[in-house]
Amino acid sequence: MALIDWLELIAFLLEMLPRLRAALVACKIPTAPLVALLDLMHLLGHHLVKVGAVVDVVLFDVVPPPFLMANLVLLLR
Repeated sequence: MALIDWLELIAFLLEMLPRLRAALVACKIPTAPLVALLDLMHLLGHHLVKVGAVVDVVLFDVVPPPFLMANLVLLLR
């Protein structure tokens, strides 16, 4: 009887945690770690592009460069 309860608990956890279920299935596939690594590198690349865009916006839009401000001041005189 205890074995059936244990199996029901495992079934419940696998239904509630799809990533755990996917990991258990993927561990049987030999190429899964390579695909996961490539996917991770792809996601990191996307995040690095977003960080670069934020840095560009902050440097060039929020904090204008001093030479640009000097040109605007001189043109307005």
